[in-house]
Amino acid sequence: MNFRAIKRQRVDSGIPSSFAPRRVARPIEKKIWAVPISETIAGTQQDETFFTCTYPVTITGLRWDLSFLATAGTAPATYAWAIVRVPSGSSVETMDYNSGTFYSDEANVLSWGIGLLCPSDTPDTARYTSSTKAMRKMKGGDTLHFIYVGEATNTVGIAGGIQWFEKS
Repeated sequence: MNFRAIKRQRVDSGIPSSFAPRRVARPIEKKIWAVPISETIAGTQQDETFFTCTYPVTITGLRWDLSFLATAGTAPATYAWAIVRVPSGSSVETMDYNSGTFYSDEANVLSWGIGLLCPSDTPDTARYTSSTKAMRKMKGGDTLHFIYVGEATNTVGIAGGIQWFEKS
């Protein structure tokens, strides 16, 4: 049987193509948030709210570019960071990179990192540049947070940015 000789037959539904229903594109809005350069990761967990949802949206296309630099101390500096979704009426949980549970509820963690930098007298830097395909549906009042914690004496400076898309 010669398949090249067989022509495809057009299936006609009886409805002119100009009347076929079209999908309506969902509006997409791009957002970029700059991590405040003056921030220092020390012994107390810090929390930066960078998005508060006012109407239902889907967060997608999350990307980040974060740089870390040892700023004080004479011993290696340990630090941890995370991008988390916090449902309306809830508060940010405490990160703990010294135990088996980093953050509870893990389902709300969109991205995270833990690092160790050389002391500030031998400048050491770390850079996290990545993205995720994770998507989260958000309701009005839900928030996105950038949280970080380190050590009290061996501190780390941070700078960078976070990008995401909102589909309504």
